[in-house]
Amino acid sequence: MIGFYRGFSLIELMIVVAIVAILGTIAYPSYQRYLLISHRVDAKNMLLDAANRQETYFMDFNQYASTSAALNISDHSESGLYHLVISAAGNTFTLFATASGAQGSDSDCIIFSIDQNGTRSATRLGNTTNNACWD
Repeated sequence: MIGFYRGFSLIELMIVVAIVAILGTIAYPSYQRYLLISHRVDAKNMLLDAANRQETYFMDFNQYASTSAALNISDHSESGLYHLVISAAGNTFTLFATASGAQGSDSDCIIFSIDQNGTRSATRLGNTTNNACWD
């Protein structure tokens, strides 16, 4: 009696490898895009927290703080993907969250900002406005 070998032939294995490779080339860029979009929340949280602290600082000192140290917060977001920049003069301020590290490749929303009036904006790579980033 002749025994039958069970298993995969080389051709079947190569077909499976080709299918997995094709699916991977489609799925990986979508996953990377999803990660960039999901990390934007980090910038928004950092800016809203800093804006709240600015208002508290204004109530105490009748001016806005020009440094993150005065607000007792870090210059970087929790994940380290955004850097906080404060521009303040007297009774006005603008806070900026600039993407850094791996988030720097998010060309749609590279800089988020908020001012003392609560006006929110975002900038694309190339300095064009993209306010959809705050949605």
